[in-house]
Amino acid sequence: MSVMTFINKYFVDPVMSSQGYNIYNTAVYAILFLAGIYLANILLRRHRIKIGEELYWSLIPFVILGGIIRALGQYTFVKGEGILPLSFWFFTPGIYILISTFALASLWVSTYLNRERYMVPMQTLGGIPVLIGLAFVFNKAVNYMEFLWILGSSFAITFLLLGMISRFWRALYKKADSLIISGFVLDATTTSIATAFLGYKPEHLLTGYISSANPLLFLPLKLTLILGALYLIGKESKEEEKWLFKIGLIILGLPHGIHGSLQVLMGV
Repeated sequence: MSVMTFINKYFVDPVMSSQGYNIYNTAVYAILFLAGIYLANILLRRHRIKIGEELYWSLIPFVILGGIIRALGQYTFVKGEGILPLSFWFFTPGIYILISTFALASLWVSTYLNRERYMVPMQTLGGIPVLIGLAFVFNKAVNYMEFLWILGSSFAITFLLLGMISRFWRALYKKADSLIISGFVLDATTTSIATAFLGYKPEHLLTGYISSANPLLFLPLKLTLILGALYLIGKESKEEEKWLFKIGLIILGLPHGIHGSLQVLMGV
């Protein structure tokens, strides 16, 4: 097999045909994600932007936007029409490059306007396309009951989990950590319900292995992993490193939950 054939088979074709992930592109995308976090860290430090809570909350609209755009890209792929064209930039890994570029450009504009208080202008720049995307999504919504089933289950699980955390693990009971947990709960709940009851097939390699055994195992496994990751992050002594890891986790969890649940809502 030639190099180009290998690249087309395991990287290009899965993106353009929405086939999902395989062992090769999963490994490469994981490496690229870590490299992107590392390069972003260098860039932010070089421009003297503190990696902390303000940056975390400033990025949330862009994280949400990534999930919405991914769902809209899937709608175009399935339906053959939509607000977005069928493009590499609306699927993994293109969506990460697109959103990262938009977020960094918005951060530059926002810090230029007000270096000390850049969160509001940055959230505005990210929030406007979020509202536009959601308007299209709900205009194309068909599966309201399934969507409410997913949201209701996610809310109930999150409520119970955070209630236990607030009682036994006070150090983790913070808004930023709670949002990370909520994002992973939404992702895991969507995947479990969609694959177990709604006829969807998992995109990710690990999810496929778990689903082949029992799709409902995905939720406890993912929650165990995320709680373990947050525990290890909490032991990190440097504050900026803590927030850098938390930003990485919110990027890995919340947009996938949004993408999956909105995909179910639109019936694609």
